[in-house]
Amino acid sequence: MRPWRLRLPSSTWSQAPFFAPLQVRVAIATGLVVVGDGNAQGRGPVGQTPNLAARLQGMAPANGVLVDEATRRLVRDLFEYRDLGLIEARGFASAVRVSQALGSTAIESRS
Repeated sequence: MRPWRLRLPSSTWSQAPFFAPLQVRVAIATGLVVVGDGNAQGRGPVGQTPNLAARLQGMAPANGVLVDEATRRLVRDLFEYRDLGLIEARGFASAVRVSQALGSTAIESRS
């Protein structure tokens, strides 16, 4: 199984002068998530993991993917990374180790 790869379309309509270039920022954090707690206001994901993913997404470069240390350990050999070191993220008591995914490797599976 090949790792999923984001490919942005390069059709002519997206290059029309009235369209802004599409830039995405992706962040992936691995951990526990609670979705909905039974009341009307608890419909979205809650917890440290989605909070970290949101913080990392805000730090990600345009068209870049940032991952936390737990995610990198899980998919370690499937992608090439640039270690960005420890980053202070608002709402976290300690710094978080973050890496930028640069591209897939030739490995087809984790197994």
